[in-house]
Amino acid sequence: LTSGIESAQSTSPQAPATGRISSSNNQKVKKVGDLMVTMKDVVVSSKERVGVIMDFFNQSDKELKLAASSGAPRLTDERGNVFIFYGYNGGDRHHIGGFSWKSDGVGLNAKSLSTVILYFQPRKIDEKRIDTISEIGTNFAVSFDYVLYDLKDKSESHHSVSFSDVKAQKN
Repeated sequence: LTSGIESAQSTSPQAPATGRISSSNNQKVKKVGDLMVTMKDVVVSSKERVGVIMDFFNQSDKELKLAASSGAPRLTDERGNVFIFYGYNGGDRHHIGGFSWKSDGVGLNAKSLSTVILYFQPRKIDEKRIDTISEIGTNFAVSFDYVLYDLKDKSESHHSVSFSDVKAQKN
């Protein structure tokens, strides 16, 4: 079962818990199945690390677990840089050696919001390392394929969400 991407809407600016103010430009929301996915921010913290922050609001009455699919999330910038996925705040990718729904994945409680942060390392088009943070662009596109696991039914469903024209913050 695969669900596609539905229409995007902009919401007004909000102050995240970190105190960082995100522009309304980055507050893009898409409904994918029973989830409302909000693109919160792309944060370039160094030439070695870029974080993509997304909120997942579980609108269902079910407790779910979310895991990155075995295919890696994708992140690019307007300069053609490619960013190599190296993890998220939930463990291993789905069906990559040693994956377990008990210990891996992000818990999505019923009728509640959970934040997922995807971590990437920047690379140039030719796969060479980025030398300075100034080589990283400011406008990003992200695509995230993920698997949802229903803890009660012990069933899995596969989904995808993409966002483009996301402005980054450089710290």
